[in-house]
Amino acid sequence: MFTQSQQIIDRYMTEVWNKKNRSIIYEAFSEDALIHSPMGEARGPKSLDDAVRQWHEAFPDIRLMIMEVFENGNKVAVQWSAKGTHKGPFLGIPATMQPIHCGGVSMYRLEKDRIVEYWAYINLHNLALQLQGKEVNYGVHIAPL
Repeated sequence: MFTQSQQIIDRYMTEVWNKKNRSIIYEAFSEDALIHSPMGEARGPKSLDDAVRQWHEAFPDIRLMIMEVFENGNKVAVQWSAKGTHKGPFLGIPATMQPIHCGGVSMYRLEKDRIVEYWAYINLHNLALQLQGKEVNYGVHIAPL
């Protein structure tokens, strides 16, 4: 059974990433939410919406699976796994039609049932290797989808 904070995160991750319902970003994130990712720092739901749109355009069939959820105080951490196919430009790399399988950890800080800070940890180096058609051995770190 998820706590209220975990339900907010689960809804955001499932609706936005698997169902492509980006409007949830504006419900879940505060207007001045601080977003930290390998692609840089940004503020607010519009910035996150723009980044998610780029992922959806590059990997339109992306599917995300939540593997573990941890909560400590007002922070929720989620280990996740994702699969998709590179069908559009991403980080300056034209579509390769290569399948990708990546994993990461996202951490969220909530206040008054809104996400006010978000950290996304993903290994973009391994993702780039996959887009080049190179095999990446993740071992047991990623669950099959």
